[in-house]
Order: sequence, then structure tokens, then C-alpha cells
Amino acid sequence: METNSSEKEEMVDPKVYKQANKRVAFKTHFIIYLLAMAIIWILYVFVFRSADDTVSTAVTGALTYLRFAAFVTALWTVLVIAHYLFVYKLNHNMLDKEIKKVKKEIEEKKAELERLKTEKNDKQD
Repeated sequence: METNSSEKEEMVDPKVYKQANKRVAFKTHFIIYLLAMAIIWILYVFVFRSADDTVSTAVTGALTYLRFAAFVTALWTVLVIAHYLFVYKLNHNMLDKEIKKVKKEIEEKKAELERLKTEKNDKQD
């Protein structure tokens, strides 16, 4: 008997499920990144780099592709690193800070409510 994703989500804490889902998304992103980089650089090595160096258009094409490959690799690497940091490192700190902030706000509201109740009781007496 197979359970769908909503049933699985109900079985675990929603925060844990959400974090696990983000990690799975990152791992999928990383695998796609590795495959794309492999294809880009294999194309460069076997198609463009092996072009006849005596023909100037082939050399120009190889240099253009090399620049393209280097640019895509650099840009996508930065994005993957940012994605990793957000999912595994920064997210926890931001989440912890936000939880503390919300708890503090709740405590302040409770204290204000108690103060108002006390004032109301004092005025009635």
C-alpha cells in the first residue's frame, strides 16, 4: 500500500518535512548541475578543442565555446553554492532567529494582556 505525499507530510512534523523537501530539491539541483557540467565540458574537449588549429574560424569557435562554458560553469557554481548555503547553513540560523523573535513577541503580548487585565481589575475595585 503506497501513501501519497500529503499522507506522508501528515506523518511527520511539517517543519521537518519542509526542510527535508528543500534538501531533496537541492540534491536534485546538484545532480542536474553535475550532468550539465559534464556535458558542456565533454562537448568542449571532444568537439571544439579537437578542431583543426590551422583554421581560424574553428579556433574562434572553440574560444567562443570555451568562454561560454567557463561563464556558465562559474555562474551556475555560484548558484549551487548559494542554494547549498541556504538549505543547509543559513536557513537554520534565520529560522532560529525568527522563532526567537516570534516567541518574544508572543511573550510581550501576553505580558501586555496581563498588565491590561490587572489595570482593569484595579479600576473595578
